[in-house]
Amino acid sequence: MKKRLIFLLFSIFCINGISVFAYGAISINIVPSRSFEATPVQFGIWPFQLFDNTIKVYGISINSWTWQHEIYGLSCSLLVSQHKHYGLSVNAVGGLDYNYGFCLKILGDVGENYGVQAGGVNACDGNYGVMLGVANFLPDTIEAAKGNYGVQVGIFNAAREGLQFGLINYNETAWISWLPFFNYAPASGKM
Repeated sequence: MKKRLIFLLFSIFCINGISVFAYGAISINIVPSRSFEATPVQFGIWPFQLFDNTIKVYGISINSWTWQHEIYGLSCSLLVSQHKHYGLSVNAVGGLDYNYGFCLKILGDVGENYGVQAGGVNACDGNYGVMLGVANFLPDTIEAAKGNYGVQVGIFNAAREGLQFGLINYNETAWISWLPFFNYAPASGKM
């Protein structure tokens, strides 16, 4: 009975986590938030959270999972999906539309990285900062990529352009596409 309950709760958590990325968070807000524009603290254990996810957080956000529009400060959760983040984000798995701070994840995807993205596997559409990880990826087609004007540092790095330091570096437009330790190709200028 106990194992079934744990399996049921875990399944609901995973289904809701997937829905965060597809449709936005399914949550029950404890404090009615129509009169608030911002809060210093956001706390939640799925499916409950203090405030609505459209409220800006200027301080600390601690959740089992989170979809928050904007966070200015510290964000800690297992699963995350955020629009804009300014500050420190520590999560197991997640995606950000815009990272302007330090993002630490095991598996992470960022639309545009203007800060530091660190983790096991990192992916982003546009890198204007630093990507630190075991594996770092940017789209390999110029139509999909917004550019790699930053630096990739990892064991394996893959991008169409930019500066890379790692054991294996793939840079499609470089003079030599595959190089160990270092690779570089000038950015295409598409910003």
